[in-house]
Amino acid sequence: MIINNYNLIFNEEKLPTLLKEATIDAPEILTIDKPIYAVEVLNKMFHARNRTEEEFYVIAFRTSAMIGVFKFSMGTMSQTCFTPAEIFRRLLIIGANSYIIAHNHPSGSIKPSKEDDQATERIKRAGDILGITMLDHIIIGDSYYSYRENCEFQNQ
Repeated sequence: MIINNYNLIFNEEKLPTLLKEATIDAPEILTIDKPIYAVEVLNKMFHARNRTEEEFYVIAFRTSAMIGVFKFSMGTMSQTCFTPAEIFRRLLIIGANSYIIAHNHPSGSIKPSKEDDQATERIKRAGDILGITMLDHIIIGDSYYSYRENCEFQNQ
C-alpha cells in the first residue's frame, strides 16, 4: 500500500490547498479494515507510539480506499489541541467520505480520558452533519485502544 502524508498550506491566492509531504510504500499493509492496520500505518509514517508529545492524526478514505493521512496537531505530554474545523477542512479538500481519527498517549496508557470521549463525540457529530462518517478513534500507546472495537459508538 502506498501511504501519502499531506499537509494543508495556503496557495498564492491564500486559499487552502493540499501539499504532499511524504510518500512511503508499505507492501505489508494491504488494507485498513481493522484498527491494528491503522495503527501500523501511523507508526510507519509518524512513529506514533514512540512520540514524546501527544500528536493527532486523521486517515482519510474515499469509499473504502485510503486516500491520505494527516498529522496536524502536536501538543504536550498529556494533551493536544485541535478543532473539528481543522479536521473537516482537510477531509473536504481531499474528497473523503469517511475517516479514522487517532492520537498517541506518550505515557503508554491506552485508557481514554473524559476529554478523549468528549472530543470523539463532538467530532463524530460534526461529521454526521457533513455526511462524512467516523470509522474509528484509536489511541496509540504501548498497545492501542479502538472505540469501534470497544463498541463505544456505532455508525448510523
